[in-house]
Amino acid sequence: MKLLPAFAAAVLLSGIASAQITLPPSPTTWPKGAYGLPKTDGGCPEDDGTYNWDEGIRFQDTEDTSPSNEWSSILHFPGQYGKNNVEQHFCMKQVSDTSDESWPLGQYCLFRANNQVCPTGFLDGWIHWDDEDSFNSNYHSGAVPHGTYGKDTTIWYCCKTTGFANAAIDLPRSKAFYLLKHGAICQKVTGMIATEEWFKYDCEDSFNKNEYAGTIPTSDIGKDIKLYYCYYQPMFY
Repeated sequence: MKLLPAFAAAVLLSGIASAQITLPPSPTTWPKGAYGLPKTDGGCPEDDGTYNWDEGIRFQDTEDTSPSNEWSSILHFPGQYGKNNVEQHFCMKQVSDTSDESWPLGQYCLFRANNQVCPTGFLDGWIHWDDEDSFNSNYHSGAVPHGTYGKDTTIWYCCKTTGFANAAIDLPRSKAFYLLKHGAICQKVTGMIATEEWFKYDCEDSFNKNEYAGTIPTSDIGKDIKLYYCYYQPMFY
């Protein structure tokens, strides 16, 4: 019997496995409610045309003295980021009644829409960044999450905590998107490959006032703030 080379055998097995995977039809509309997602370098998620994602940006002037922002080796942020500043980009869905589908049970977080409550079944909370004190150049524009945007930054979140991260949920999968991590692992999503990413914000060194309250995404909060993201890309294009 003639054996296949290892690479050829791996390709063949991969093709067989792919052929055996049958996915349910992808939802075309995001679940009901007002909320937001971090924007990826590929843009905001697609929708079925019944609404548009409103985009916004928050530029944070992080610590300038011995600046030490850090990030994961793979990061799909769309804007600029460096050792002493970072842009957070947002995709905000500010219209609630665009779908009959509720958010499924699981472990994940979203942004809370400005001046609106979280979708049903979510718990809210906030994180406060103590940004650079000297010659602070913070600014924001467009649609941003519920929060406070001055020389410091406070952002509110909505987190789903009833469910299991390893039980896959169905969301539109025609395009890559972010969810904010909640718990030990990224929430599984049908037909999507999840990658954990993170960004560590180097906050003000002097009399630091970082704080948080309520239910928030997975994070390490002390003098600095390290926030974890889950990046999802389609398993098949």
